[in-house]
Amino acid sequence: MAKYVLQKGDRQKMSPISTLLQKRITQLCTEKKMSYYTLSINSSVPFSTIKNIIDGNTKNPGIVTIMKLCGGLGISITDFFDTKEFIELSEEITFWTE
Repeated sequence: MAKYVLQKGDRQKMSPISTLLQKRITQLCTEKKMSYYTLSINSSVPFSTIKNIIDGNTKNPGIVTIMKLCGGLGISITDFFDTKEFIELSEEITFWTE
């Protein structure tokens, strides 16, 4: 099983996380029949920020942004990350601080 060691400025190794974020936001919007534009309005997160996350241009959105998106989706942050993929990834990641 691969280990992902995330260090400051290491964007390439963050792609598994950013991909999961993209998929989760898309999944939740689909489930709730909500467009990204509606999510933007509901969450007070700029539409361009949401599109940048979905398009992969934003690799590491901040926790405040994710919390606002959760609010716009009507879910808790725990619900957002409570998926098999996030749980498996969290078991594999070692965070190093500089």
